[in-house]
Amino acid sequence: MNRQKQPLFIILLISVIALLISFTPHSAMAQRVRLSDAVTLKNGSIIRGSFVELNDSSKVGIETPCRSLWVFNKDEVESVNFNLPSSGSYRMGKPVTARASGYANITETGLLFGSGNNEKNTVFSVLMTNGYKFRNRFIAGFGLGLEFFEQAQLPLFAEARYVLSNQNIAPVLILKGGYSFMLEDPRDDSWYKYDGKGGYLCEAGLGVHFRLNQHNLLSVGLLYRYQDNTIVHTDTWYQDRVWVTKKYNRLAFRIGIAFD
Repeated sequence: MNRQKQPLFIILLISVIALLISFTPHSAMAQRVRLSDAVTLKNGSIIRGSFVELNDSSKVGIETPCRSLWVFNKDEVESVNFNLPSSGSYRMGKPVTARASGYANITETGLLFGSGNNEKNTVFSVLMTNGYKFRNRFIAGFGLGLEFFEQAQLPLFAEARYVLSNQNIAPVLILKGGYSFMLEDPRDDSWYKYDGKGGYLCEAGLGVHFRLNQHNLLSVGLLYRYQDNTIVHTDTWYQDRVWVTKKYNRLAFRIGIAFD
């Protein structure tokens, strides 16, 4: 059995819990995020409050400050106006525009493909990034994940994205950089003991954001990934140490869901 690095597993557990706690309030607010939206009816009436997404796509809902929920058929509605300087309003039947800025969460899974002097040519990867979306379509944040090279690893990284347009299907530039910690050591043999240290990572490429609704999108990406892993070889007899670094060059395909 490989020797697990217990402190790193504890770090992983604490980090995942912290990320889930930070994500939960925003998920709970996903249905009501406006404080002063307005529904304008065709008869000239204006109802102000918080826009509510309904399961029935033929209806529009708005919750007033006194907690009353008003529901209208779409054919009664002239327009819905959001309290967003850059988003303005939309006419019924047109795509919903995303928020201009605010908290962003990106959770992705995927595979790293490649070949070389390594035992694993296909690596499973899952990553989560928490950050902030700025009004200029720039997204920045920090993330962590779990990946399986020869040994399980915990990548910690900074991520930056730049969305190239305001369209519902938009190309995006993606850049990640950080350090990946090995969560377990390679198996010892009769001659050496092995201590996995991990190494630096860098990932860059292109993606596409598919807008699903006002708060969520589907993210698909194809990126180049560089990763190095250092393992210390300790001679069991002489106690001599040798540091050996493996280098990985992979093509990363990722798909996930983002909240922004």
